[in-house]
Amino acid sequence: MLRHYNPIILKNKVNSLDTLNSQTLTRNVPNDMRLQDFVESYNISNAMGLLFCGAVSVLAIFILLFLVKNREKIYLYYALFLLFILFYGIIHVESATLFGEPSSGFFNLSRRFIEPVTILSFGFYIFFSLKLMEIKKKSRKLYTLLTIFAYSNITYAILYYLAFQYIIHFEYLVFLTARGIIFPTSMFFIIWVQLKIKSPVKVYFILGSVAYFIGAFVATIRYTVPDLPFAGFYKLTAAVYFEMGIMVEILCFALALGHRVYLLHNEKEEASNQLIHQLSINEQMMQKINEQLEKEVEERTKEIITTQSRLRENEKRRLMAEFEKDLARSETLARSLQINPHFIFNSLNGIKYYIQSEQNEEASQYLVIFSKFIRMVLDSSKKRTINLAEEMEIMKIYLNLERKRFDNAFTFEIYGLDHPSLNEIDLPPLLLQPFVENAIWHGLLNSEQENKAITINIDINIHNASIVIEDNGVGRQESKKLSAKKLYKSMGISLTKERIKLYNLAFENLLSFKIIDKTDDAGVPAGTRVELDIKRHVAKSLTNY
Repeated sequence: MLRHYNPIILKNKVNSLDTLNSQTLTRNVPNDMRLQDFVESYNISNAMGLLFCGAVSVLAIFILLFLVKNREKIYLYYALFLLFILFYGIIHVESATLFGEPSSGFFNLSRRFIEPVTILSFGFYIFFSLKLMEIKKKSRKLYTLLTIFAYSNITYAILYYLAFQYIIHFEYLVFLTARGIIFPTSMFFIIWVQLKIKSPVKVYFILGSVAYFIGAFVATIRYTVPDLPFAGFYKLTAAVYFEMGIMVEILCFALALGHRVYLLHNEKEEASNQLIHQLSINEQMMQKINEQLEKEVEERTKEIITTQSRLRENEKRRLMAEFEKDLARSETLARSLQINPHFIFNSLNGIKYYIQSEQNEEASQYLVIFSKFIRMVLDSSKKRTINLAEEMEIMKIYLNLERKRFDNAFTFEIYGLDHPSLNEIDLPPLLLQPFVENAIWHGLLNSEQENKAITINIDINIHNASIVIEDNGVGRQESKKLSAKKLYKSMGISLTKERIKLYNLAFENLLSFKIIDKTDDAGVPAGTRVELDIKRHVAKSLTNY
């Protein structure tokens, strides 16, 4: 409970006032005001000050909890603003309270602290406003000027505190000079924001800022002008007028923060819905593509059977040769169609993982790369062959997809992409993909070393083209041990062997490959090397296959 000063305390207070210069005394005790009324006004002001400190304390705790949860600078700046404002309110509680008599302890230094604390809170108010209104995105010039203004205020506050003993006799002049700069400059920036900045929380910001500066201005009048013809005006201290403005400002800024949280939640929810919707569209598209490809295989098979029946009676040897070629074509197409859904399944799992773990930005980026990959795979699936440049472009995108899906767990390098003959070398589409997939899934991902890497080297000469795929994983023997424990078995390499076999039926010894187990000097497995050879003198004939 607040109490009035007893005569001894009152005498001590008067004596302490006498130690101030006459100018300070005049500002604290207005003309024609009885000392009893003066003390009574301080009791009322202290009651309001305690209410102010309580409200600011509760909001500061709430904002600090937000800061711990979200770790955004906007909450840090607002928390610092509130803490300095709370310090300001505590200093101005003049009656005997929890803190003891006003003439004792730490609060003897209040004159030295009040101005720095007030200006520091204003500096963090500016930083908070920059984040709240997202000024940096909307006006670089305004952002730069406000940042300079904020740092200037903080610098002034620090210098004031350090040099207080030297300016104590003319602190009133320093106070008025600072307000003469801060008030018009702040009004200029508020008008700039009102006219040029668009923001859904601008109304809250303008109302709160105007209330803040009205409170500061009225407090300045109360502090500097002792003889206004309004007796009731002096019943409250300057600090109370300032605190009333701050309370309105805090209410407006709390509404602004609430509206901002609401908008961020809606944006996040909308982004998630868009990603889920896009994923659903892609799944439907893949289902239609698979149905279309199955239909094409069925039609192709019927065409082969019809051709076989029609030509069986003429030139048996030629018909048998043609039949074998047609069979090779259909089987190769069927094998290719089995591989494509295998990639798509893995990639869709990667996107689902990001959605389920609420990594929306990562999911969006992954979705862009995946869409490009799907387009290239679909384009290549319509062709019997593609050139080596197209194949390497698909492999580069596939490696990026896998690396992103596994959080950059490995690196890759492709050498020889600048060779001028890449467009002249033809091969079946997606022929390299199973080898690259095996290197990642069975070699690198099972390895415990830190620097996991895949390299692809392309060497082209007059007679052939050589493609070497190397990894520094665990090697085939260790991979087989680990794979034996898993239900899922990769079919990529076996399908690729069948594709090469079928293509070589039509073109003798066109494609060949071998897999080499690498070891270090001590004989320990050091990864796998795949060497694929393509004969150039028959490569171009693939386009007519």
